[in-house]
Amino acid sequence: MSRIGRAALSALTLALVTTTVAVVGCEEDDPDLEASCRDLPPGYACTWVGMRDGEGFNGDMHHRTETLLAQPQDLLFLPDGTAWFTDFNNFLIRRVHPDGAVESMVGPTDPIFPGDGPLTGSRRAGRRAATGSSTTPPTCCCSPTVRSWWWPGTTTSC
Repeated sequence: MSRIGRAALSALTLALVTTTVAVVGCEEDDPDLEASCRDLPPGYACTWVGMRDGEGFNGDMHHRTETLLAQPQDLLFLPDGTAWFTDFNNFLIRRVHPDGAVESMVGPTDPIFPGDGPLTGSRRAGRRAATGSSTTPPTCCCSPTVRSWWWPGTTTSC
């Protein structure tokens, strides 16, 4: 074989190997979402639910390690394979399905927190608590020993 023939064959072989490596390198396996807690020695902690690099709300039915949370608390595992927890600053009670999907069970999700509502029309001790504009703040009635609130529209004060 001539020098030019060998050089061409070498170039073709190099191109095939490079293409094969590039194609194989693009087909990475899906990340192992369960790896953070699997085979963990006693005395070590892992992130079982939530993302370590952020907080907030990104919707329902994401895998538990791909779900944004805002101060999760009170994790409870049930015999049916689900886990329940409070997503405190999202004002939600959420459930983790046995397959790892997180679902909001109690609380608003669209929008995630609609607000506390106006002061007007709220209830206090079984009666209407405020009248007039929702921006009317309660007036504080103070004495040296007692601090109490007087709500506009009521007949009692301090």
